[in-house]
Amino acid sequence: MLTVRTARSATAALLVLALAGCSAQTFRAQSAPSSSPKAASPTSTPTPPPAPQEMTMEQAAAVYGSGACRVNTVGKTFNDVWQSGSGDLDRLRQAAAVSRDATSATATELDRGMWPAELQADIALVRDADFAQAAILAQIAAAPTWDAAMANEFPAQDDAGAASQRIRSRLGLPADPYAPC
Repeated sequence: MLTVRTARSATAALLVLALAGCSAQTFRAQSAPSSSPKAASPTSTPTPPPAPQEMTMEQAAAVYGSGACRVNTVGKTFNDVWQSGSGDLDRLRQAAAVSRDATSATATELDRGMWPAELQADIALVRDADFAQAAILAQIAAAPTWDAAMANEFPAQDDAGAASQRIRSRLGLPADPYAPC
């Protein structure tokens, strides 16, 4: 995510410089007409933005840890309502919507990052599990009744759970998914 921001900032800076250069040339040509024709100058090719760089392990730990905390914190709230059996559909829908949004945002962040090579396969497993979970949470958030909401089943998360623990270990993050949230 940090690399994408850096690439976007660099692209924006190059675009501003390129536009500023064009504006200045146009202004000079209009304000100082020449009595002798000038040879057309060759147009320059804009420099492409730098390719996104792979995150360092420190950057990856910060991005992964932040997303995991976001998902786990709202997920705990959702699970409390889900398992309560209270029948409070509005509360369940609200918790599902908040969890859906956090899970979807984190999955998107995982998808866009330039992760270190040794993390990429595990990141893909966690990302795919998050997208699948967000889809189920969306159905619960829109359920017309408590029973309709409870009829939803979450897919098994065994592979994603194991991948998450490998990622945490490689990044030096605590094994407890709620620490240090």
